[in-house]
Amino acid sequence: MKPASRTVVISLALLFATFTLAQTKPPGLDVGTVVLNLGMARDKALQQLKEAGYNFIDLPLDAEESTVIVTTADTDASNQRDVLKRAQVGVNRAKALVDNDGTLTFRAGALVRIEKPIQPSPETDRELAAALYGMFRQYEKDGDNHLCTIGTVEETPSPDLEAKQILVTCALGGGMYRTTRVRWTTAERLQQQVHVRVVQDLWR
Repeated sequence: MKPASRTVVISLALLFATFTLAQTKPPGLDVGTVVLNLGMARDKALQQLKEAGYNFIDLPLDAEESTVIVTTADTDASNQRDVLKRAQVGVNRAKALVDNDGTLTFRAGALVRIEKPIQPSPETDRELAAALYGMFRQYEKDGDNHLCTIGTVEETPSPDLEAKQILVTCALGGGMYRTTRVRWTTAERLQQQVHVRVVQDLWR
C-alpha cells in the first residue's frame, strides 16, 4: 500500500472511532453550570457540583438508591452556632425541596436520573415560549430517529384546584429516556392560574 493510501485509511479509521465514541457517550443534562451524564459515579458528579459552588441535600431512599437535591442556598447547619442562622438554614432546606437547581437520583453509586427545571415559573408568554423552545432544542440536539410519545394528565388536588400536565418522552436508546413535563395549576374559585412549571428529566 502506498504511503498516501495508508494515510487515508488511518484518517478514516480515526474519524470512525471518534464518531462511534460520540454516538455511544451517555446523554447529559446541565444542572446549573455543570453538565452531568447518566452513568456517572456519584462521587464524581457531586465533586464537580461542589467545585462549581453548589450545595446538597441528601435524601437516602434505601440501601441502593438515594436522591440528592442541588441548590445554591446554604443548607448545612452543622457549623452554624447562631440560632437565627440555623433557623434560616432550615428555611433554605425546606425551600430547596421544591425550588432548586436540580434533583439527582443515584442507584448502586451511579447516576440514573437527572431532573431540572427549565423554567421554574414562567410569568409571561415570552418566558413560557423560551422554556418550550429550550425543551425542543434539546430534543433536536439528541438527534433524529427517536421514538417519542405525548401524553396528558389531569389531577384535582382539592375541590378548588385543578392541575394539568403535558408529558413528552423520547427514547434515546440503550434504555435511556428524556421527558419534559409542563405542569400548571388553576384555582377555579379565583379563576386564575396559580403556577406553571416546566421540568426536564433524563433517566434510565
